[in-house]
Amino acid sequence: MTYERLYEELFHNDKDKFELMKRTANALLLQFKEPLKYDLTIPSSKSILRLLNIFQDGREGKIIFPDKVNCLYPSYQEKPINFNFNHKYSKRVEEGLNLCFGLKSRYDTFPLELHLNWNPEIFGNEGFFYRFREGKKEYLEVQVENYFNENELKIFRGIGKFAQPYLQNLDKSVVLENY
Repeated sequence: MTYERLYEELFHNDKDKFELMKRTANALLLQFKEPLKYDLTIPSSKSILRLLNIFQDGREGKIIFPDKVNCLYPSYQEKPINFNFNHKYSKRVEEGLNLCFGLKSRYDTFPLELHLNWNPEIFGNEGFFYRFREGKKEYLEVQVENYFNENELKIFRGIGKFAQPYLQNLDKSVVLENY
């Protein structure tokens, strides 16, 4: 079975959810504009998940300062994935984020990761960083703007603005102390 088929089979019983996942993924990925490495602006799906968890923590009153973030902190390995921003945001955005991260393929891969890796005509990558292929960013912007309403788009822009100070530190090395 090809990975493309695996990607589509994640939602084989519900094409509307597949469409919501794809549009949510694209809306989220469009928020990463600053180069992280060369012309690669999009972090890995696991880094995006950490950013969303930091965002949710912030909404719940827990402050994580960007200069404290590194490859180990904060760790969300034990935290179940459930983006519920106390329903302050659109239910459709919450559901879309949960579809991107709340389900895994039989190969233990998030749908967002499959989306990035199995759409090579849209995304290019080097290691764990991604870029939009020539002309594809503009194409996706139009699709996303036609799918989500202005309030929902504002939520994605807010997530992107929140994430910017954390991006450069996500993979920062940790100095180990003597033990």
